[in-house]
Amino acid sequence: SQAREGTVRLTMEEELSNIVSFMPTKLPRAPDRADCRIKDMGLEVKYNVCYIVAGIAIDEAGRVLMIQEAKPSCRGSWYLPAGRMEKNESIISAVKREVLEESGLVFEPTALICVESQSLYWTRFTLIGVISGGALKTPEQEDSESIQALWMSEEQLKLQRIRAHDCLQLIQLAQQWHTSGHRLGGVPVEVPHVSASLRLVVTNPSNCVLVNHGISSSTSLPCGLLERKTFSYLVEEILKDCGYNGQHTVEGLLSLEYSGIGKYGYCLTVLVKAHDDRITKTSSQQQWEWQKLPESLLEKIGSVISGDTVCAKFLEL
Repeated sequence: SQAREGTVRLTMEEELSNIVSFMPTKLPRAPDRADCRIKDMGLEVKYNVCYIVAGIAIDEAGRVLMIQEAKPSCRGSWYLPAGRMEKNESIISAVKREVLEESGLVFEPTALICVESQSLYWTRFTLIGVISGGALKTPEQEDSESIQALWMSEEQLKLQRIRAHDCLQLIQLAQQWHTSGHRLGGVPVEVPHVSASLRLVVTNPSNCVLVNHGISSSTSLPCGLLERKTFSYLVEEILKDCGYNGQHTVEGLLSLEYSGIGKYGYCLTVLVKAHDDRITKTSSQQQWEWQKLPESLLEKIGSVISGDTVCAKFLEL
C-alpha cells in the first residue's frame, strides 16, 4: 500500500518479518500527532543524551567476565565492562571497544538482552557475546580504564565488593539467556533515527496483531515518540490512540534500531500482549483493527508470549 507523499508502506507481515529477522525496518514518518515535533527532538550523544553500553560474556564453566575499577571514586570494586558511547559510534563498536579497553579481551556481541532507561536522556544497552581473542588484563597492566579483569563464578561474585548491584540483575538476565534453549533476539540494527521512538507489536488472545489500515501512515504498526514521557506512559498513550483501553502486558523487546553515525535517535520495537480484543473507533485518520498473525510468524512471536522463548527486556529505572 502507499502512504502519503508517495512513501511505500510495508505490510504487517513484511514489517514483522524484518523485525524478527533483525533487518532494517525504518520508520520514515512518525504518527500525525508527532510529525511536527520530530526536528525539535534531535538527540546528540555527549550533548543532551548519555548512552551507556555494557558487555556480558559467560564462559563454558558459567563464569562471568568482571573488571576491577580503577576510578578513584570506586577503586577496587568490581563491575561489568561498561562505559559511555562516543559520537559517531554504533552500539556494536562501542561495546567491543569498552570490553577490550577494560578487560583486554576481544568481544563479539551476539544479542541485545536488555535496555534500561532512566529518562529519555539516559539509556543503557546491555549485550551478551563471546570472547574471540585477547588476554585478560592483569594488575601489572592497570590503566585509567581498569585494574584487572577476571572470570568469576556466582559464589566468587558474592564475596566481592560490587560497584553497583544493578549489574547483578543484568548478569541474571544473561544467565537466563545463556542457558535457554529458545531465544528470540539479535544485535541492534544500524538504522538512523533522529528521535527516540517506540514501535509496538500488539497481540491479542486470538493470535491477532493490531494493524493500521489507514493511508496516512507509513507504518502498519502503532508507533510514537518518547519525547519526555516515560516508557510505560507512552505505551499506554499509543494503545489509547489505537482505540485499545483494556489491560496489557509488555512482554519484551523484539528489536533495537540505532545508527550512531551523525544521528542519535533510536527505535525500540516492543511486544505487547493485549488481554482482550475490544477496540473503539478513534477520531484520527488511522484505521486500527486486528489482523491474524501469519503462520510464518506465529511460532516465533507466540512462543515469547507463552514464556517458552526468551527475548530482550526493557527496564524503566
